[in-house]
Amino acid sequence: MSKNIIIVAPNYDPKSGGAIALHKLCDAINALGRKAFLCPAFENRFINVLNCDAQLPHLNDDLWRLSIDQRMDLKTLPKTYPKPDDWITKLKRIKRIVLNQSELPLLANSEAFNLKTNPRFNTPVLSLAAAQALAKQDDTIVIYAEIMAGNPLGAKNVVRWLLHDPGFHTGHIYYETGELYFRFNSAVKPFAFPGSKTSELFLTVVQYPLDLYNLEGALPEGERHGSTYCLRKGAHKPLVHDLIDSICIDQMPHEEVAKIFKRVTHFYCYDTLTAYYHLAAACGCKVVIIPDEGVCKEAWLSPSARLGIAYGLEEMNHIVGGPDDVLRHLQSEEAKASQCAQHCLDEIDQFFKLSS
Repeated sequence: MSKNIIIVAPNYDPKSGGAIALHKLCDAINALGRKAFLCPAFENRFINVLNCDAQLPHLNDDLWRLSIDQRMDLKTLPKTYPKPDDWITKLKRIKRIVLNQSELPLLANSEAFNLKTNPRFNTPVLSLAAAQALAKQDDTIVIYAEIMAGNPLGAKNVVRWLLHDPGFHTGHIYYETGELYFRFNSAVKPFAFPGSKTSELFLTVVQYPLDLYNLEGALPEGERHGSTYCLRKGAHKPLVHDLIDSICIDQMPHEEVAKIFKRVTHFYCYDTLTAYYHLAAACGCKVVIIPDEGVCKEAWLSPSARLGIAYGLEEMNHIVGGPDDVLRHLQSEEAKASQCAQHCLDEIDQFFKLSS
């Protein structure tokens, strides 16, 4: 059995489904009697060794560069920008990459030493230095979201939680062999990486603000008017609904969004991986998903998760299920989070051969 579990997570943000999920997973694991910690997520990305100088001004003062052939050393952490490389140094770097197939350097943001958490969750936080030391132990598991490149903590046992399709946000992936992957739900496309395993289990851990999103104070259907929509991760799609008297909810606080959902007739959702379509349906909105190209509704979500939702404009008048059905489904998903986490922990222990 894994003794410690480190979850690399960003600041808690009630408007970010990914942040909520990572923090809630830590809380759920601790509720099961295991030891789970959060570690501040930091910005890590590939940088062009030929163009470091041009990229440095776009990085904040807390960024530091890692060497090509060494992992993060927090004891010798620089506090200022590194000096620009001369051409001889740049050529040496290129030679080392070509001959040794070394990975490109990563950037990490030391600003993330202070992590915002949800006071309602049991989510103890480790500093980056403490997390790095603990990650190297044989019985420690580190869980990264799919957006994290490489294995910056140097963990021996790596799990990646695919909250979205790998590469969606960054345009590339950088994973390693010997890792274990869990998809959040069926809306995340099947994924395989050579030398690693993708579980057949879904790791669906959710927390919905149902104290806001419900029928309390909602207008009856005959008194509603106008529409609302969100783009979020679907911002690349063309707008296909009538924009007259239509409100975009992106970046709005939950309190304001809930009020809008309770007075408009339709919610057009261009993001197929957000909880907002469930929350809108729980408030009595007629929800219309603008599908991703080439993805049918059967491959998107299970029938129980599509209650109160039309998948595409052509299904607007054929929505199955109402607000009460949606609320019951969301409450059921929350209740199953603990059991889901336990099943996935069992597979993690088995995969990495961690005995009790």
